[in-house]
Parts: sequence; structure tokens; C-alpha cells
Amino acid sequence: MNTRMIHACLLAAALTATSGAAEAGCNAFPKVPWWGQLTHGKVIRYVRDVYRGDWGRHIRHYEEVRAKLAQIRDESGTVVIKGTDVKLSDAAIDDYIAKVDERIDVTRCLARFYAQPLSLGGKS
Repeated sequence: MNTRMIHACLLAAALTATSGAAEAGCNAFPKVPWWGQLTHGKVIRYVRDVYRGDWGRHIRHYEEVRAKLAQIRDESGTVVIKGTDVKLSDAAIDDYIAKVDERIDVTRCLARFYAQPLSLGGKS
């Protein structure tokens, strides 16, 4: 296979992955400036590469983030976004929690579509 053919196959696979999620009914991720251009494809690759396909671990991470945000809000604190000058309090924290909830929902949708079934040790 030549290099052009390999690149074409990889591009087709990436487009199929992201369009498949949209066809499965997964919403787009909400827009949050410090999340950058978050797409289905980026999250699918991230979970594959960083979490070795463990969607549950990735989802739990954002559930923990959400819980921490709620705790800070309930204590009338301020959230400081790492790597930015952004500080959130009161209604801004509530808005961010809502965006994190949306992110969790979209990620759960992707997980239903892309998670690999667990092997129970039997022979296939």
C-alpha cells in the first residue's frame, strides 16, 4: 500500500468514527473556552490512547470534577481554572457545572457507541 492510500484509509476511519457518533444520536460537546475545540473524534482518541479504552475511568474523572465544583459552590468558594486567568463564582460555577454535566452525557453516549465489551476470560 502506498502512503497516499494509507493516509486516505486513516482519514476515512476517523471520519467514520466521528460521523458514527453523530448518527448514534450523540450531541456535540458544549463550548467552553478552556476546553478548546472538543470533538467526538478527539475524545474517542483520548480515551483510546490515555485510558486504554476505559470509558468508565474517563467518565468517573469528570464526575469527580463535577463533585468538586459543586462542593466549592456550596462553600461559596471561587473556582480558578488552571492555565488561565479565569475565576468562577456563584452563577458562573452553576453554568460551568451544567457544561460539565453535558460533557459527561455526551461522553456516556460515545461510550455506549465505542466501548469494547469486556472479556470474561472465555475463549472466543
